[in-house]
Amino acid sequence: MPRAVVDVTPQRYELKSIPEAYVELRRMSYGDWLHRGDISLLMQVEMEEKRAKGKAPSRTADMKLQNQVVTAYEFSRCIVGHNLTDENDKPLDLSNRRTLDRLDPKVGNEIGELIDELHKPFTEEDEGN
Repeated sequence: MPRAVVDVTPQRYELKSIPEAYVELRRMSYGDWLHRGDISLLMQVEMEEKRAKGKAPSRTADMKLQNQVVTAYEFSRCIVGHNLTDENDKPLDLSNRRTLDRLDPKVGNEIGELIDELHKPFTEEDEGN
């Protein structure tokens, strides 16, 4: 029978943005992926409610906050190992949202792109059509 459950075996990726750096990523389950979308949708609804009451900042601020929350969720669910440290050689806690405020954007973007690549839907070429 065809297996339809997610393979959560971590995959190791060497980072191009820092020599000798790596992250180990696992795929999210479909339930996690749906929750990721729920986070985004919930934040949009909350911001629209605040905007209607005249208490919300601009749409740009909404998008930025929404992106931070979704990225923090993805990092906490997908990153299972790494060798990234701070200026004192202390390992970074990439599941902590505050760590993202200190993370080099090149590193954060590269990890985000790897996570996106792990969850990209199949193309016709991938499916052999």
